Amino acid sequence: MTGISAGKTWSRIGAEVAPTDSAASGVWQMQEVAENVGAGTWPTHIKGTMELIGEFTASSYPGTSGEISFTSIPQTYRSLRVVMSNGKRASSSGGTGLTFNADSTTSNYSYSEFYNTGSNSTFETGSSYQMYMPANSVPTSAGSSFWMADIMNYSDASVGTSAQIQYGGAQDNSSGATGIISFGYNQTSAVTSLQLKSDAGGGYYFIAPTVVALFGIGIV
Repeated sequence: MTGISAGKTWSRIGAEVAPTDSAASGVWQMQEVAENVGAGTWPTHIKGTMELIGEFTASSYPGTSGEISFTSIPQTYRSLRVVMSNGKRASSSGGTGLTFNADSTTSNYSYSEFYNTGSNSTFETGSSYQMYMPANSVPTSAGSSFWMADIMNYSDASVGTSAQIQYGGAQDNSSGATGIISFGYNQTSAVTSLQLKSDAGGGYYFIAPTVVALFGIGIV
């Protein structure tokens, strides 16, 4: 149609604007997008998207790792998400916690949690990093579990870091635990590493097919 065409100065759409690594303004035809993707000039960082930063896959039973750590976390995202899927441990007892910057000082963390184990429901608050995902929430090979944490303000050193956590697991398809948590880290330092910690001292190692992935969401 006369007067409508991408990339023409006389078009009512306007002239084509070259894409950058963070934006692709204007109207694009499919072949133009394909050409830029092939040339490596199409943006890969778009606000609101979720990108994989790192991933951990546990070894087979009996396992050797009681701590899953992600280090050198980029400070370029608006928030982080940690997801553990199909989580299993060599033994079912023992708590599991989250620390930031390898900081295990109990008073630096606070939480409020509602959880259910079997027929019992509990609400509690306190200062700890190791309080949640209680016994049986990460079961042995007879069961499986899910855990996800959305972490906000991780790169802003002027405020503390907060997280919203949900989890659920079943042992032998019967006993287990589900819970939701508001979780805070009151130190005013940017989070550059995080650790998902199991009670490895009791042999509660993460085992296959446990997968833990760290994602960055949006860009600053």
